[in-house]
Amino acid sequence: MFAVPASDPGVTVTGRWHGLGMRGNASAPMTFETEVPESYRIGAAGSGFELMLQT
Repeated sequence: MFAVPASDPGVTVTGRWHGLGMRGNASAPMTFETEVPESYRIGAAGSGFELMLQT
């Protein structure tokens, strides 16, 4: 799991997603055409699924 700033080169935000009943959710479709630095990783390598379930 990585936290990548939308302003990084190679990251494209294509618009907002308006989900029914999802007020306060700032979701948007994104495309990544970049190398992601190791420093952007959240948690240990391979632990993304477990982190997601804890959220």
